[in-house]
Formats: sequence, structure tokens, C-alpha cells
Amino acid sequence: MKKNVKYLKGGEILSDPVYKTENEILIESGTILKQEYLKLLFDFGISTVSIQDQYESYEKPHLIMQEEKKKEYVEKIRMILEGHIYRDIYHGNESLRQVRELSEQLISDLWDIKESVVFDIEPHDGNLYEHTFMVTALSICIGKRLKLPKDKIIEIGQGCLLHDLGLRYITVPYKNFRKEEHVSAEIFELKKHTILGYSALESAAWLSDTAKQMVLSHHEKKDGSGYPLKQKSKEIECLIIQVCDAFDCMISGMECVAQDINEAIHYILSNSGNLYDARVAEIFCGMVAHFPTGTIIYNGEKTGVVTEQTIQSDCPVIKFLDEIEGRRNNTEID
Repeated sequence: MKKNVKYLKGGEILSDPVYKTENEILIESGTILKQEYLKLLFDFGISTVSIQDQYESYEKPHLIMQEEKKKEYVEKIRMILEGHIYRDIYHGNESLRQVRELSEQLISDLWDIKESVVFDIEPHDGNLYEHTFMVTALSICIGKRLKLPKDKIIEIGQGCLLHDLGLRYITVPYKNFRKEEHVSAEIFELKKHTILGYSALESAAWLSDTAKQMVLSHHEKKDGSGYPLKQKSKEIECLIIQVCDAFDCMISGMECVAQDINEAIHYILSNSGNLYDARVAEIFCGMVAHFPTGTIIYNGEKTGVVTEQTIQSDCPVIKFLDEIEGRRNNTEID
């Protein structure tokens, strides 16, 4: 299971290797994480790692999509966005048309999910293409729960798949971006990605004006404090992507410092009606587990683990282990 590095205590065991570069392993799988290893991960800007879960046999996670299928979509997104950069620079944006079909495929795969399901969302490492997938999938699910027409949900899918296209045009690093460590010119360069993405798509007749507006305004805020134009968005499609993008940026370290799932949900809730549309924020925070399956819980007397979600996003099933070693006398609380 994925864990945010800043919440590790030491003593955890890696289930997957940690890579320094794409092909160079920094720490092998099976390694017991010592304090000095945690510092090393911070120094390399690695925000999440996969940890062995000793309670896995008890757990029943509710995933938005099975991991292998999700990886297929992430790879398709990567091929489309990278193909645009390498093939379309002199030929417009024709290869980006593929997002229309990809959006419809993704909607089809998500369409039959029950609206009462609460999703276990894992933090990830600031990968642009995984971030794009998560924002798109979450936004589609909100559109469906809002009972929007299917043609609007298709537009939402297309706008989300293209919303961070502009990050492919900037030169500043956007993973775990700490504003206090950057000069104003670098911050301006990062914020410029919204305009660059919109400009690249402005003449695309095959893409709706709504989808283009989502690309431009996904960092705007309801109170007008966002960027690039400090607009108070009214389009429901833009209000949806603003919530989903903010959340996934926080849990992945995209354009900000990575945070815990619960911190990210609390931020959305506490700014509901101010920075974010209240109805969208309510649906979102009711859809995403506040305490994902596998979360260790201590109530002052006993240690337990979240084993499953209920229909209430902040009230999971917790199994307390009275004898952790022997796994005996187990009690469970819904």
C-alpha cells in the first residue's frame, strides 16, 4: 500500500523498490526503513513509497478502478500527451483528438459503479499522467452523482484529460513545489501552464468551449482568489475539476507539497462555499474515504486497522487486534 513518506515512523518494510531514476534503484524492496532512509527519501524529493501491509488479508478496499486497468489508462494518457509534444509541434494538435475516444471509454468503465460506493484513494508520487487519470475519474464520478447529462460528462472527461497539457510546456519542476523555495519568476512560470494549455487548444474545433474553459480555469477559485484570471467560475464543469484537481494535487505533490489524504479532505471541507462550490465539495468528500482501508487507528487503548468502507465516508469498519502477534480475540467495529 502507498504511504506518504512524511507520516512514516521508521521500521516499515518496503513492498516495492524505490527508484532514484527511471532505471536506477535507490532502496531495494524488502528493506526495513530506518530514520536515515526516510531522510534520504526526503532529500531525493520522493513523497510516497509502497509499504508491506501486515493486515492485508483482513482488508477489502473499494477502488475506483482495478490497478492493472488504471495502469492501462495512465499509459494511454502518457502516449497522447507525449505524442502531442513530439509529433504535433509543427502540425497543430491533431493527435490530441484521441482524448474524445479515451473519455468515452473511461466513462463506460465507470458508469455502472454504484453511487453509494466510497472510494479508497491512495496517495501517489506526482506523476503527471496518473494525476490526470485520477482527476478525470473523480470528476466523471461527481458528474454522474450530480445527474448531469451524459454529453456534459463526456465534455468533463475531455477537459480533465487535457487540463494539465500546459505543464508539458514549462521548464520549472512541478513535483513537490515549495513556493518558499522559488523566486517569483519561477512561480509565475508554473502558473502559466493554465494559459499555455488553453492557448494550445484554443483553435481546436473538435473540442468544446466548455472543455477549453476547464483547461484555463482549473486553478480558479469560487471567491476569485485563484489563477490565472481570478475569475469566479460558474460553469459546473469547472467547479468540479477545481475540487478534484486540488485534492489530487495535495495527495500527490503536484504543484505543491504532498499531504495526507485526511488533511486534503479536511482542506476541501473547510473551504467549501468559499474556495470551492459547496455542493461539489459535499459530494466529493462523501465519495472519498477519509480513512482509507489499511489506515492504522489508535483510540487511546487499542490499535486497529481500517478494513473496509461503509456508505459513510468518515465512518469505516475498524478491526481492533487485541493480540497483534497471535491475531486472536479480534473485535470489529462498524
